[in-house]
Amino acid sequence: MSFLTGSGKSQATQQMAVSGLQLQSSAYGKAVLIIYGTMLIAPNLIWYGDFVATPQSSSAGSGGKGGKGGKGGSRSYTYQTAVALGIGEGPIANVGNIYVDKNITSAAALGLSTFVGNYGQSPWGYLITNHPDQALGYSGIAYLAANAYQLGTSPQLPNHNIEVIGIDAYSISDTIHDVDPSLVVADLLTNPHYGCGFPISRMGDFSVYQAYTLGY
Repeated sequence: MSFLTGSGKSQATQQMAVSGLQLQSSAYGKAVLIIYGTMLIAPNLIWYGDFVATPQSSSAGSGGKGGKGGKGGSRSYTYQTAVALGIGEGPIANVGNIYVDKNITSAAALGLSTFVGNYGQSPWGYLITNHPDQALGYSGIAYLAANAYQLGTSPQLPNHNIEVIGIDAYSISDTIHDVDPSLVVADLLTNPHYGCGFPISRMGDFSVYQAYTLGY
């Protein structure tokens, strides 16, 4: 109704800050992947906290007609959070490319530290310092973690797909990693943590099977 009152002022555009991370995938009781060779997997969010919204104010708009009733500026927010993204059974060898939505990047570029999932691995140092009551070691679980993951102007954690170089992987080239199938069979039968409990002493010779599967 400003055309009736004679006021030429307009409201500044103000965006409300979001108070918490908007999640896409965090499932309790989800099966833990066993990754052999190289696989592209979607991680499971296993911990998050310390969500921060930082206001970003633009400069004020130009003045109104005759220098009166200038338009106000606008305010938006950028967001960051601490996260831990579960990958699968460890110990893995490493992680390769990370696909965030449609972008290809790396753990280092995203500020993510890699925990390969050794049995008895120590808790994340950030949790020990800032949340000691939540500082789990996640023994035998490989995961990535960042204490200040940058979300940009969206409070939502983007889609991640992580190239994982897993258990018993060997290099075919600098970028391709495979696994010896005979090692997979032996591991699934005898691994003391997730195997079938088959006695190692009763394992036969896999050399013929290995030669067949690897094309020797």
